[in-house]
Amino acid sequence: PLHVFPSGASYVGEWRSRERHGLGRQRWPDGSVYAGEWLRSEAQGYGELASPDGNLYIGQWLHGLTSGLGVYYSDGDTAIFRGRWLNDLQDGPGQEICTNGSVYVGQHVQGRRQG
Repeated sequence: PLHVFPSGASYVGEWRSRERHGLGRQRWPDGSVYAGEWLRSEAQGYGELASPDGNLYIGQWLHGLTSGLGVYYSDGDTAIFRGRWLNDLQDGPGQEICTNGSVYVGQHVQGRRQG
């Protein structure tokens, strides 16, 4: 059944005790939607987050943050980033493809290119 939180966010999916746990989908009042795995009410494992402005992240999550391998599709200057993430930032090897056609392949540290 659909559960609506006091914040206005809604969740449909699996529960363990009173926590989102297993597969589920949550929608926030701003229109953002996360669909994927949950562990103790945090995004954990594989999931997808779509924002109302058209940005999309598909990949791994840890403690509610993008961490591990993932792909981010953006309407900004960097159209696509494929690579490693840590705590919601690009961190490790990755590839950026920009809207102007330029491509960067290399290391990232805390969201910044290295080289």
